[in-house]
Amino acid sequence: MATTSLFLDSLILGADAALLGSFAAVYYQVKKTRSAAGLSFQTLGCVAAARCLHLLSHPLGLHFRPTVLPFWLYGLMDILNAAFGTYVLVHTTTRYKPSYEAKKDNFGQAFFERMGLPVTTPVTR
Repeated sequence: MATTSLFLDSLILGADAALLGSFAAVYYQVKKTRSAAGLSFQTLGCVAAARCLHLLSHPLGLHFRPTVLPFWLYGLMDILNAAFGTYVLVHTTTRYKPSYEAKKDNFGQAFFERMGLPVTTPVTR
């Protein structure tokens, strides 16, 4: 049973680590190429916002409770993901907006059109 619990705890912590690695990969790619071409600001914004909202799961008592690994690791990973995700979003949208291909970034566009909502956002204008 302890092995199964450790495995589950590790998988969830690993998912948080993979997300942090994804933010790092986006940051280094944009920094290396000095361009946001091919990057979806809308997707990056949604993922960063989701990680910030996920922080609310701690005070609301909704967060996963590990049985083997210490809980503070999960809180730390959530804070790092929210902070670094927000930093990457702000960094890329402020520094590399001229190279952003807004016309190609159609994340969720069909859904918004069906709902009769505006398709453009302040970032894509």
